[in-house]
Amino acid sequence: MMVTKLEDLFDTAYTFIACPSLRSKIIPRDLKLHKDEIKALPNRHSNTQTRVQRKSSLREFKTGSLTRHNSEYGSFIWPKSIRAQFLMGEKLGDGHFAEVRRAVDKRNHEDVAVKVIDITNLKVAEQEIKIMKRIVHPNVVRLLEEHQTKHHIYLILELITGGDLYDFITQSEVHCQEQACQFTYNLANALHYLHSFRIVHRDIKPENLLVHCYPDGSKRLKLCDFGLATVKSKYEKLVQLCGTPTYAAPEMITGRGYDEGVDVWALGVITYIMLCGFSPFISDTGNEEELFHIIMNGSFEFPSPYWDEVDMEAQDFIIITMQKDCDRRPTAGDLLNHKWLDRYG
Repeated sequence: MMVTKLEDLFDTAYTFIACPSLRSKIIPRDLKLHKDEIKALPNRHSNTQTRVQRKSSLREFKTGSLTRHNSEYGSFIWPKSIRAQFLMGEKLGDGHFAEVRRAVDKRNHEDVAVKVIDITNLKVAEQEIKIMKRIVHPNVVRLLEEHQTKHHIYLILELITGGDLYDFITQSEVHCQEQACQFTYNLANALHYLHSFRIVHRDIKPENLLVHCYPDGSKRLKLCDFGLATVKSKYEKLVQLCGTPTYAAPEMITGRGYDEGVDVWALGVITYIMLCGFSPFISDTGNEEELFHIIMNGSFEFPSPYWDEVDMEAQDFIIITMQKDCDRRPTAGDLLNHKWLDRYG
């Protein structure tokens, strides 16, 4: 291939251009860019072919008591009760309400994950603990124990070392249909289990799906982060707007009431992304209101060439999963019997 411009040296998702000094002799300092010298260029493909982007959370919209809280966990001294039982390691991730650290349980020398939640979010943590104590499923991260001090709550969780689904998707050059089908089955299985207890997760997204890798090379998804999960009665309709914009179902956005179907919708969006690498709903301007309008319109496409090799059964699975009419949307249990999952599962 003939290289005619710098863009040809990079992949289709991003282009980075560094403009050094015009002096004849370039020194290392010239290649260090100031933040004002960094400019984001538009993708050479249309926005419908853009790789999946991490989206801002909806936790702060219409949630009342839920607010963003950023704590500096790395600088404080771990309480004696935690240090006595766990050897704390590196940070694995963080969010609005918590930080997750790797640790070793000194009692049995097993690796675990420790989720640290600020005490100001006690009500959220109590709900998460209450729900996780009820759950025992191979596709859900296990809560092993919990501790509380004056300033923090510590959730001791099963450690999953394969990273999250977001990283798995963005680091994949080829989107394997068989692997996507297996992961879809894992998530549908987890949702079927949760919904049997009328638990609605409400924040199904790639960042909350961890990839567990087995010695034989096989992989399994495990659902985590029940900070927004809730338990509803049989005919109850929920109205709180929460979750993440890209994966929000139309009925959640309208505020007219929703149920377990919002998790099924998010499953459809994630399945779409796993099969092609980009979202079915993208705002050209990045405006959240515009994105909501696109989602509520409920229309999406399977553009060529990205979908040319994808099974029609997979496309059918996505179409029925993202039914705009939530009353016509199948349950997670129904989806487990879909012919596409049966073909690869």
